[in-house]
Amino acid sequence: MKTTILKSIFALFLVTTSLISCNDNDDVASPPPPPGLPELLYAEGGAASMSTVTTPYANASTNSIFGVNTGTTVIEINLAYLVVGVYTINATNKFTYFKPGTSITWTGFTGNVTITRNSDNKLSGTFDINSGNGSPTINEVHGSFTDIVINP
Repeated sequence: MKTTILKSIFALFLVTTSLISCNDNDDVASPPPPPGLPELLYAEGGAASMSTVTTPYANASTNSIFGVNTGTTVIEINLAYLVVGVYTINATNKFTYFKPGTSITWTGFTGNVTITRNSDNKLSGTFDINSGNGSPTINEVHGSFTDIVINP
Protein backbone atom coordinates (compact mmCIF):
# COMPACT_ATOMS: atom_id res chain seq x y z
CA MET A 1 0.00 0.00 0.00
CA LYS A 2 2.89 2.35 0.79
CA THR A 3 4.28 1.78 -2.69
CA THR A 4 0.92 2.57 -4.28
CA ILE A 5 0.62 5.82 -2.33
CA LEU A 6 4.23 6.79 -3.15
CA LYS A 7 3.69 5.96 -6.83
CA SER A 8 0.50 8.06 -6.84
CA ILE A 9 2.28 11.01 -5.22
CA PHE A 10 5.18 10.69 -7.66
CA ALA A 11 2.80 10.53 -10.64
CA LEU A 12 0.91 13.59 -9.34
CA PHE A 13 4.23 15.42 -8.91
CA LEU A 14 5.25 14.63 -12.51
CA VAL A 15 1.92 15.77 -13.95
CA THR A 16 1.92 18.99 -11.90
CA THR A 17 5.54 19.78 -12.81
CA SER A 18 4.95 19.27 -16.52
CA LEU A 19 1.80 21.43 -16.45
CA ILE A 20 3.57 24.25 -14.66
CA SER A 21 6.60 24.19 -16.97
CA CYS A 22 4.51 24.10 -20.17
CA ASN A 23 3.40 27.68 -20.40
CA ASP A 24 1.65 28.52 -23.69
CA ASN A 25 3.30 31.96 -23.67
CA ASP A 26 6.89 30.64 -23.73
CA ASP A 27 7.13 31.06 -27.51
CA VAL A 28 5.39 34.45 -27.66
CA ALA A 29 7.66 37.50 -27.83
CA SER A 30 7.16 40.24 -25.28
CA PRO A 31 5.46 43.34 -26.67
CA PRO A 32 7.81 46.22 -27.43
CA PRO A 33 8.13 48.90 -24.78
CA PRO A 34 5.95 51.98 -25.25
CA PRO A 35 7.52 54.82 -27.24
CA GLY A 36 9.64 57.29 -25.28
CA LEU A 37 8.20 60.36 -23.71
CA PRO A 38 9.29 63.79 -24.92
CA GLU A 39 12.52 64.78 -23.22
CA LEU A 40 14.89 67.74 -23.07
CA LEU A 41 18.13 67.23 -21.13
CA TYR A 42 20.75 69.89 -20.44
CA ALA A 43 23.90 70.58 -18.45
CA GLU A 44 26.08 73.62 -17.97
CA GLY A 45 29.85 73.91 -17.81
CA GLY A 46 30.60 70.52 -19.34
CA ALA A 47 28.94 68.67 -16.45
CA ALA A 48 28.32 65.00 -17.17
CA SER A 49 25.11 64.75 -15.14
CA MET A 50 22.14 66.10 -17.04
CA SER A 51 19.08 67.95 -15.76
CA THR A 52 15.67 67.57 -17.36
CA VAL A 53 12.70 69.86 -17.85
CA THR A 54 9.08 68.93 -17.21
CA THR A 55 7.60 70.37 -20.41
CA PRO A 56 9.69 70.38 -23.58
CA TYR A 57 8.03 71.45 -26.84
CA ALA A 58 8.64 73.19 -30.14
CA ASN A 59 6.59 75.95 -31.76
CA ALA A 60 6.33 75.76 -35.57
CA SER A 61 5.05 79.32 -36.02
CA THR A 62 8.14 80.85 -34.35
CA ASN A 63 10.65 78.05 -35.17
CA SER A 64 11.44 77.83 -31.48
CA ILE A 65 12.28 75.05 -29.02
CA PHE A 66 11.40 75.46 -25.35
CA GLY A 67 12.39 73.64 -22.20
CA VAL A 68 9.99 74.62 -19.41
CA ASN A 69 9.97 73.59 -15.73
CA THR A 70 6.60 74.02 -14.00
CA GLY A 71 5.75 77.14 -16.00
CA THR A 72 9.24 78.69 -16.02
CA THR A 73 11.32 78.66 -19.20
CA VAL A 74 14.80 77.18 -18.74
CA ILE A 75 15.92 76.81 -22.37
CA GLU A 76 14.75 78.84 -25.37
CA ILE A 77 16.18 78.15 -28.82
CA ASN A 78 15.08 80.30 -31.78
CA LEU A 79 16.09 79.00 -35.21
CA ALA A 80 15.59 79.98 -38.85
CA TYR A 81 13.80 76.67 -39.48
CA LEU A 82 12.82 73.47 -37.69
CA VAL A 83 14.15 71.14 -40.37
CA VAL A 84 16.94 68.57 -40.08
CA GLY A 85 20.31 70.32 -40.15
CA VAL A 86 23.02 72.11 -38.19
CA TYR A 87 22.28 75.66 -37.04
CA THR A 88 25.18 77.86 -35.98
CA ILE A 89 24.38 80.31 -33.20
CA ASN A 90 24.33 83.83 -34.68
CA ALA A 91 21.95 86.80 -35.14
CA THR A 92 19.27 84.50 -36.64
CA ASN A 93 19.75 81.34 -34.57
CA LYS A 94 19.64 82.23 -30.88
CA PHE A 95 20.09 80.26 -27.65
CA THR A 96 19.03 81.52 -24.21
CA TYR A 97 19.47 79.71 -20.89
CA PHE A 98 17.55 80.90 -17.83
CA LYS A 99 19.42 79.34 -14.91
CA PRO A 100 16.85 77.71 -12.59
CA GLY A 101 16.49 79.21 -9.12
CA THR A 102 18.34 82.41 -10.10
CA SER A 103 17.77 85.58 -12.11
CA ILE A 104 20.67 84.69 -14.45
CA THR A 105 19.94 84.83 -18.17
CA TRP A 106 22.80 83.44 -20.28
CA THR A 107 22.81 84.17 -24.00
CA GLY A 108 24.85 81.89 -26.23
CA PHE A 109 27.37 83.45 -28.65
CA THR A 110 28.94 80.44 -30.33
CA GLY A 111 27.96 76.84 -30.83
CA ASN A 112 25.52 74.68 -32.74
CA VAL A 113 22.01 73.33 -32.53
CA THR A 114 21.58 70.15 -34.56
CA ILE A 115 18.16 68.83 -35.53
CA THR A 116 18.52 65.14 -36.30
CA ARG A 117 14.85 64.25 -36.78
CA ASN A 118 11.64 66.06 -37.68
CA SER A 119 8.86 63.59 -38.38
CA ASP A 120 5.46 62.57 -37.06
CA ASN A 121 5.12 66.06 -35.55
CA LYS A 122 8.10 65.39 -33.25
CA LEU A 123 11.57 66.93 -33.11
CA SER A 124 14.89 65.45 -31.90
CA GLY A 125 18.43 66.79 -31.79
CA THR A 126 21.29 68.19 -29.74
CA PHE A 127 22.78 71.54 -28.73
CA ASP A 128 26.31 72.49 -27.76
CA ILE A 129 26.71 76.18 -26.95
CA ASN A 130 30.30 76.87 -25.94
CA SER A 131 30.39 80.59 -25.14
CA GLY A 132 27.98 83.29 -24.08
CA ASN A 133 27.35 86.13 -21.67
CA GLY A 134 25.20 86.81 -18.65
CA SER A 135 27.21 84.98 -16.00
CA PRO A 136 30.95 84.46 -15.52
CA THR A 137 30.23 81.09 -13.87
CA ILE A 138 28.59 79.61 -16.99
CA ASN A 139 30.96 78.81 -19.84
CA GLU A 140 28.84 76.35 -21.84
CA VAL A 141 25.44 74.69 -22.05
CA HIS A 142 24.89 71.42 -23.88
CA GLY A 143 22.13 68.86 -24.14
CA SER A 144 19.62 67.02 -26.25
CA PHE A 145 15.93 66.89 -27.04
CA THR A 146 14.07 63.77 -28.07
CA ASP A 147 10.57 63.38 -29.53
CA ILE A 148 9.39 66.80 -28.40
CA VAL A 149 5.99 67.73 -29.82
CA ILE A 150 5.87 70.45 -32.46
CA ASN A 151 2.93 72.75 -31.74
CA PRO A 152 1.46 74.78 -34.63
